[in-house]
Amino acid sequence: MNIENLKDIIKDMFLVTDWITKLKLVNQIDMLCLNNHFETEIKETIDVVMLMYHNDGNVHEIRHDALSLRILRQYGFKVSQDVFRGFVNRGCDNNIDVQELIAIFEASHLGSESESLLDNAKILSTKLLENKFSNIKQTREALQLPLNRRVLWYDLKRRISDFKNSDEDNIVLLNLAKLNFNNVQANHHQELGILIRWWKKLGLMEHLSFTRDRVVESYLWSVGVNYEPQHKSFRKWLTKAITMVIVIDDVYDLFGSFKELECFTNAIIRWDLHEVDLLPNCMKVCLEALFSLTEETALEIQTEKGGILVLPHLKNAVHLFLILYNSFFLVLFIDSFNIVTLIMFIVGGLLQSIIYGSKVVQ
Repeated sequence: MNIENLKDIIKDMFLVTDWITKLKLVNQIDMLCLNNHFETEIKETIDVVMLMYHNDGNVHEIRHDALSLRILRQYGFKVSQDVFRGFVNRGCDNNIDVQELIAIFEASHLGSESESLLDNAKILSTKLLENKFSNIKQTREALQLPLNRRVLWYDLKRRISDFKNSDEDNIVLLNLAKLNFNNVQANHHQELGILIRWWKKLGLMEHLSFTRDRVVESYLWSVGVNYEPQHKSFRKWLTKAITMVIVIDDVYDLFGSFKELECFTNAIIRWDLHEVDLLPNCMKVCLEALFSLTEETALEIQTEKGGILVLPHLKNAVHLFLILYNSFFLVLFIDSFNIVTLIMFIVGGLLQSIIYGSKVVQ
């Protein structure tokens, strides 16, 4: 069967009335990275689960409470942490199996700072997993990195294999996951080929021999942010932005003098290539590439998103990044005879990471 036939069969699975069964199906779909195929069905299910979760009047198994809390919070609903009060109050006297503990452990990572009950549930579930079930593969994987901190797409091949061998085996979901994985990977491979050709045509490596060739790593980073096929333009724009940030980072770290970097930064703030005659040719080429890429990206976004004026916002983002970047190097070079210590470079790396991360979040 093809993808569309399999999708139709799975959509029929959402017709069951038991909300716990529907919630388990949503979880399986999420874990197999199929949620973009069932957005309408998932939204309807989450709305039903949210209603039933508070109003069905039944006492549920703790694994179902944990799964409900994790999925509902994952989709943006506020759910009370009180479902874990009994678990926390019993402490080490809890007599529950490894699957229930892992469910509690995973759910406890979706708490906020003020939710001490979830913090205690996290501590207790971690302790019980380490003491009682540390020899189980699933326990080791959960403790190593909880689900909410994983890039699910990069874990998918392993999860397909685990799903195949689990008692939750659903041959239709499994077949769809395999077909979807192969299709999406093929699209990613094609996108990466286009980006590699763009990078080679840009020619920065020829003029800036000191810079790093990181277009593949940049693309993998963008896939980690959003792997779904419909977001290929986002991946292209983000990959190019990351690649350019790496080049600029190398210009600051490895090449430019303080005066050159000051001129380089001022040119970007003014968004003007005039008065850069004193800069080395490689820095001029870098500026030209940055300006061209920013304006090209703005035009592509405007075309794709329907005339939104993007360029001023992109310029402001670049300005902020460079101003903060240059401020750090001003501290380093304030005394031209200073020796830059390892600690100073570590602080600089942290600052750059914070700046970079903040732009991605925005």
